[in-house]
This record gives sequence, C-alpha cells and structure tokens, in this order.
Amino acid sequence: MQQFGKAAGLLSFIFILGFIGCGGGSVNLPSSVFISPPDDTQTTPYAVTNTTDTSGNSIHLAGSLNYGDVLLLAGTVFGNNGTNVANATVSWSSSNNTLLTVSSTLPSGYGCPTQFQGCTLLCAGTWDSGNIDCIPPAAGTPGGSVTVTAKSGAASNQVIVYVHPKVDKVVISPPTGGCVSLGSTAQLAATAYSGSTVLPSSGAGDVVGPMLWQVTTNAVAAFNKASPNGVITTVAPGTTTVVASLQEGLPFSASLGSQPTISISSTPMNFVTCPIASIHVYVAASGASSVSTTVAPSGTSQLAADVFDSNGSLITNAPLQFYSSQPAAATVASSGLVTGVSAGTSSIIAACSGTGCNIGLTPVYSNVVTASVTGSTSTTIYALNNGGTSLMPISTGSNAVGTAVTLPNAANSLVFNRAGTKAYLGSAAGVMIFDPVANSVGVLAGPPVGQVIGVSPDGSLVVTYNTANNLVQILNVSGSASATAASFAVGAVPRVGFSPDGQKTFITAGSALYVFTTASNPLGTIPLSAPATDVSFLPQGSFAYFAGGLPGAVTVRTNCDNTQADSKAVPGTPQLVASVPDGSRVLVADSPGIDILGVSTTNVGCPPPLTDSGPTSVNFGLGAFTAQQMLVLPNSSKAYILTNLPQILVYDLVANTASTITLANSAQPLNLSSTLDSSTLYVGGSDNAVHVINTGTGTDSAQVPLTFTPNFLAVRP
Repeated sequence: MQQFGKAAGLLSFIFILGFIGCGGGSVNLPSSVFISPPDDTQTTPYAVTNTTDTSGNSIHLAGSLNYGDVLLLAGTVFGNNGTNVANATVSWSSSNNTLLTVSSTLPSGYGCPTQFQGCTLLCAGTWDSGNIDCIPPAAGTPGGSVTVTAKSGAASNQVIVYVHPKVDKVVISPPTGGCVSLGSTAQLAATAYSGSTVLPSSGAGDVVGPMLWQVTTNAVAAFNKASPNGVITTVAPGTTTVVASLQEGLPFSASLGSQPTISISSTPMNFVTCPIASIHVYVAASGASSVSTTVAPSGTSQLAADVFDSNGSLITNAPLQFYSSQPAAATVASSGLVTGVSAGTSSIIAACSGTGCNIGLTPVYSNVVTASVTGSTSTTIYALNNGGTSLMPISTGSNAVGTAVTLPNAANSLVFNRAGTKAYLGSAAGVMIFDPVANSVGVLAGPPVGQVIGVSPDGSLVVTYNTANNLVQILNVSGSASATAASFAVGAVPRVGFSPDGQKTFITAGSALYVFTTASNPLGTIPLSAPATDVSFLPQGSFAYFAGGLPGAVTVRTNCDNTQADSKAVPGTPQLVASVPDGSRVLVADSPGIDILGVSTTNVGCPPPLTDSGPTSVNFGLGAFTAQQMLVLPNSSKAYILTNLPQILVYDLVANTASTITLANSAQPLNLSSTLDSSTLYVGGSDNAVHVINTGTGTDSAQVPLTFTPNFLAVRP
C-alpha cells in the first residue's frame, strides 16, 4: 500500500499535446494528441520516439510499476490553431481498474502546474475513497499491461503502463559461448524475479514490460536505443559491463518536484567482444609469404594482416593500429599502407592495444615486417657540449658546420623524437624544445628539470631525470602544453624502454621496475631480485629484456601482464641490452664481450610463448670494460658499443664476428649516432671533433672540428 506523506513512488510525467486543422471559426478546439516529455515548452507539439516491446510492437511506454506504486501523469492540450488550449480539461481512464486506477483528484502535496491542463496520479492497485492510500491488488493477482487514456474533447492518446508484483531482482543471462566475435550480435535476456517467482517478461503474458539495456563502454559494444530488446552489437574487442533495468517512465520536469523514482536494475554483467589473439602481418602482394618490403621515397607497399580472435574466428575488420619504428624513413597508415619517406630501414608492426582494441584486456602484437627505403640519407647532425648553450648543426652531405643555435639554458642532454620533428634538451632550468624546421628553441612550462632520458615512439611522452633529487618525471607533450603524467623518486640511475606502440613504459632504477601504462595512466612498481641497469623492448612488442633483474642474468618480462617470462644466465654481469630491429636477436653488453640471444615468439596469448636460444658469447679481447652506450644499426647489420676503452667495439650481426674501431687523433669516443640508411656512424670525440665512420669499412673517414667537446650528438631522423 502506498500512503502519501510516508513514502514516495515512481514518478514520471507525460505531456498530452494536440494539433489538427479543423477549419473555419476562431474557436481553438482540442485536436489530435501527441506525447512529449513533461519539461517541453514548445508551442508546436511533437511525438516522442516509440518504444519496442518484447513482441516487437511499437508502444508509448510510461513505466513499469510494482503493486502499490504510483505514477504521476500530466497532460497538455493543443488546439486546431496550434496553440495551447488553456481552458481545456483532461479526463483519464484505465483499461483495467483492478490493476491500475486513475485518481479523480490529486492527494495533498501533489499539484498540477499551470502549463498542464490536467494531471492524474495512477495507482498500481486501487485508490481508497480519499485518494490517499494506494491499495495493492490481492495476492496472487496476475499482472499485465494497462492502457491509460487521456481525453480532451474529441482528442485523445494512450500510454502503456505495466503493473506487476514487486520486482526484487533482475538477472541477465550471459551469451552462449562466453565472448562474442567482432562483427556479430548477441541476444541477451533478462529475467525479473518477485522473491523466487519468475515474472513473465516477454510475449503475450509479459507483465514487466521491455527492459532498459545499458552498456558501460560503448566502444566495446552497443544497444540500439530505438529497439531496447536486448540485442547487443559488438563494436571493438574488449570488455565492458551490461545492466538491464525496468523502465522508469518518461522524464519529469524539475518544476514538478524532485521526488525519487523507483528502479530495479540487474547486477552488472561482464560482456566481452572476443579479444584478438593473434596477428600475422605480411606484404599483401606476396600471399602471406614475405615479411620484408623495399620501396623508393614516396613509393608505397600494401601490408595485409590475418587476425584471429580467442574463439578462433577470422576477423576481417579488427581495429588494428600499425606502427613504424622509424617514421622518418617509412610511415604506415591504419590501412597497412607503407609509404617511403627517406632512405633508411624501419620495423613495421600491427597492434591491438590501448583504448581502441582489446579494450580493458591485454595487448596483442604482430610479427615484424622490415621496410627498406632506397637511396642515401641527407640530414643534419647536431652536436652539443655538456653544459653548453650552442647547438651546432653539421650537414651529412658535406660535413659542413652551420650556424650555431643559441639555447636559453645550459643543456645536459639531447634526444630527438623518432619523426625528427622535435629535439628535447634537458637543463637545470627546464626542458627545452628545438624545432629543426623553424630552427627555434622554446622551453616547456612547469617544473620538469634535469636530463631527458627518453622520448616515446610516437613522441607523446618525454621522460626526465633530475640528479639533484633523483626525481623521474613522465611528461605528456602531445598537447599544446606539457602535463606531468607521473612523478616519482628513484634510488639509482634510471633507464627507460618503450613498447613500440607507446602504450607501455618500463623504467628500471636499481632493484625496482616502474611501469607506466598510457591507456589508464597508473604507475606501478615491481621489486626485482637484483639491480637492472638497462631495458629494451622487442620490436614486435610482446616482451622486454632487462640487463639484470636476477644476479648474473638477463631477465624477460611480458608486456601484457608485466610478469617475468624467462631468464638467461650470462658469463659476467650484464650492463646494457639492445633488441635487433628485425626482431631476431637480443644483444647484451657483458664485459669483456657481448652475448647474443636468439628470439622466437608467436605473440599469441598472454603470456605468449617465447623461445630464447643461447646466449652465444663473443670476447672482444680487450679486457674488462664499462659499457656506456650500445647502438644497433636500423638495418640490423652491426652493433656498436661505447665503453671506457679508447676503441669502439663492433659486432657484425651478419658475419657473427667482433672487431674494434680506433678514432683518428687517438680520440676517446664519447657518444654514437647513426643515419637511418645505416651507412654512416657519427662519433663525438674527446679531440673536439665529430668523427665520420663508414659502417661498411669501419674507417674513420672524416673529422669535423668544433670549438667544444661534443659530449652529446644526435642525427636528426
């Protein structure tokens, strides 16, 4: 029983609006009835979108009421001249007075605002003689749908109200087979219970009415709002939750009060659009056999992908993203079209990750396709002294030194983004940004100071390290202004590695691994069993290799869940680690030599299977060393290691041989940078010169003199 002043019921309001042309005369007579939301103030009436019931019929649904609940309806009448009939009266009737009765007068506390011509308070049951108490139907009375009619003169319209025993819960039945493949639909069903009794909710005996279906993440799946019949359509691989609720009735105007509505909703049910499980990328013209392509600058090559989900279904419209490791050499569109930009080599992969694919689930990556662009590199090298304010350009074609760019602050680091459009320079007074096209320098606003130690593959993140307070900051520079995405103190010098899609950042610092995920921005910390001094992701993205993490070993962690997947003992203490761009091997600088690990993975599942062969160790024969930098050429042909020794250590990945390079003038090598075409290695020397190394012959073919020591060197991609 509903007694007013003690409890509030389900509240909804309906406009009854009318318009027809009756012709002749000036009397504004009530005409055809339309239903619109109660807060509508338009003088021209319009009809609300109909709701489809569980039998597919189009109805005007006002609400679904438990026995003893009430629902306020309000009517407005428009006449034949298109204006409101202010003096019209509205009469109300119910098609089943046993289940639902209308009130002839409103109870105390309820009023009909002036913009309406008539109101009624419906009772899911029968009113007492004073329209005060709503008396529920007798126990055992079957519910059903009731038609409520509002009439004014010759004009009328109807709405449907479902009346039933009290609904205690709504339960959704999950789709058969668990997840639903992309491109498919699924029929979901919801059951309403009164206690342990199932209330009919479909067909001719429906007493509950159509459910309101809602999904949390429309990027994963969606319902057709015009037909709320539980048919859900997959949108993208991922996970979301679905809720089914009883219809609350039409919206009500704030001017009519803010009395609560009663709604019964299901417990959220997990719904999964089947995750992508495997991606194989290949050159389309090769018929899935070739994973390398060669194009000229501005030339193109179309890649294709075979994509399977966790059900084993072939997915033809997966929302994959393609990534190029060297976009200054070759770009790749979302369609898989590779376009040559300038001479060089790039590793191309496809990924289902981030906020567009496998949403809320683990990422999946493809194999590597190697894209080679013909020609020779023509670009600029930039040299910088530690603490200097002059950024010196050098042309690769002529080795001519250009006009120095004056920096506003003393620089302590220099890192280009992979597109070559910006360089980031650290300083004690803020991070500087150099635009090589405009030849201009700016300073990032905000507190980040210190060295720039990494830039993400897509250029959206910059990582800095302040040696004064051991603070690491991850900056989001994708917008017009930078924002600090994460900030934390570390106990050792950090090293940073990025997944090829830029979604995952691993930062090692001593015996701690810091994990930053771009899609959700959480920062996590994983303790390591031993210090790790370097980190490198495989170019296919599924794994990251660490120099350390266990004593005397290289450890491997998965991208998908950050767990340790493998470890490999090495002869000494691993110092630096680098993945070969073609994805075939991982190199470890391990005094007095280098360790080579063979790598094989199918990238299927989480964690995906991984086979590490080796290590094969090669001794350079120079005794102990401390590794400072390791560089692998983009074409995967050679690796160079910079140490405290006077020679550059060289490992030939094709011939599997070791050698060294001694700089002219017996200069100590200070840093390394190579061209994208892999033909030339530039080395900053202690003799105040940049040394030009022919990578084919290993000779120091030219020395470019400077007025300062080039502690930092970067070839613009």
